[in-house]
Amino acid sequence: MNIKKFRYSFEAVIIILGIIIIFNPAIIDMIFNIFGVVIVAYNVIKFVMGKLGKAPEYPVMKFILGLLLGISVSAIPHMVKFGIPLVLGCFVLYNGLERLVLSYQIKQHGGNSGTSLIMGIAFSLLGIIVIINPFKTSAFLFRILGIVLAGMGVMRIVSDMRIRKQNEDIIPDIIEGVFHEKK
Repeated sequence: MNIKKFRYSFEAVIIILGIIIIFNPAIIDMIFNIFGVVIVAYNVIKFVMGKLGKAPEYPVMKFILGLLLGISVSAIPHMVKFGIPLVLGCFVLYNGLERLVLSYQIKQHGGNSGTSLIMGIAFSLLGIIVIINPFKTSAFLFRILGIVLAGMGVMRIVSDMRIRKQNEDIIPDIIEGVFHEKK
């Protein structure tokens, strides 16, 4: 088997997955659900085959932990869709309220509180929007994840090509046992 055929296959999968997530963030639900079902099915099959005597006995505790893991993997995107935006929204709202208080304190001491007041209002409104609508916020975060994945795949390919280019002249010298610096 020629390994050069598969040189950038992992990177290609990352790039393709990233692009798919950018255009369809709901695909993450499907991916996690498939992984969760596979984990549950694997544990059920191992347990049943062990009970039927067609495979080594599968411990009950390991079976229960496997089921819990599979269910948890399926539930992750649902928790992420609600939990992360909610926490992020609370953080942004708190930051906005903090800036509003700061602008009030600056005004009390005779300073210019305009920037702090505008930022406080903007952050407070953004925090409220995120808290009220966490599902649209999570779709946006998943799109950012898709962009990061696609960028990471491209950067891995570019980095590998650069390293390969730098090492082209060194490899034959290493095989001969002599190291020559490139001038």
